Amino acid sequence: MKLKTKLLLLSSAALTVTPLATSIKPVNLTTVQAAAKKKNTITVVASSPVYNNHGQEMPHYKGQDYFTFLKQTTLRYYGQPITIKGQRYYSIGQEAYVAAADLAKVNNKEILSLNHNSYVYTAKG
Repeated sequence: MKLKTKLLLLSSAALTVTPLATSIKPVNLTTVQAAAKKKNTITVVASSPVYNNHGQEMPHYKGQDYFTFLKQTTLRYYGQPITIKGQRYYSIGQEAYVAAADLAKVNNKEILSLNHNSYVYTAKG
């Protein structure tokens, strides 16, 4: 009788634990990665025109006439900057270029532009 009672208790315990064991799902812990550095990206300032490989403003770009970027826009660039008629340009594909003078950021780093004959001051002025 005791063996029968033990088997009955063991089977009832197994039946009560089995639904709990199947309903428990493993917890997936996600790892947080550091912000990825954006490589080969440039951010152009508002009203920046698009140039062709001769340094002239393009009348059409991606199906739009007289194209300029209306707001600050982040784009991918391809290759190294090239020099056309003494000015530096970044290739944005489809034989289109953006002038380096119209950039706010390169690879998510701010750009500091100086005017001609700009003075450099110390902290004391």
